[in-house]
Amino acid sequence: MFELFIYRTLNYVRTHAELAEKKVILLLDNASIHKSIRLLETCRKMKVIVLFNAQYSPWLNPVE
Repeated sequence: MFELFIYRTLNYVRTHAELAEKKVILLLDNASIHKSIRLLETCRKMKVIVLFNAQYSPWLNPVE
């Protein structure tokens, strides 16, 4: 479902006249669903830059 959502969203962005040539950056966390090969391949084909957040580090947030 997530891959389909990303595909449809990026497809809309790339086919919309005003957005087609814009730089697209997709920021994801490190969930395994976000690192699937199909998802990353789709992003590469649609010329989308994929960035991942730093891994969760509880020692960086002393409140937790």
